[in-house]
Amino acid sequence: MPTSCRIALALNVVEPHPNHQDVFNGVLEYAREQGNWTCFVDEHPLLQARQRRKARGGYDGVIARADPAMQRRSKASGIPLVSTLYKHHKQGLAGVYPDPYAMGR
Repeated sequence: MPTSCRIALALNVVEPHPNHQDVFNGVLEYAREQGNWTCFVDEHPLLQARQRRKARGGYDGVIARADPAMQRRSKASGIPLVSTLYKHHKQGLAGVYPDPYAMGR
């Protein structure tokens, strides 16, 4: 089995938005399929990333509704980020977003 991956989820699951819950559930399903992912709900995974890395082993990646500040912290910390917040999408940022053109068709 591949090395274990520690993934932080910052998906705003405390709000009752069905799409946030659907993304969360989809990530957990994928994690189960991989068999080597451990997911942590952490709404601020990149704050004090260096201290967290030492204290808890850090994260191998973050899946988040990533605003520009979180995107900057990810880049500065070197922790890979996948965003689910299209509103703040930047070129070169990995993301998973709805396709409104496909929905319209």
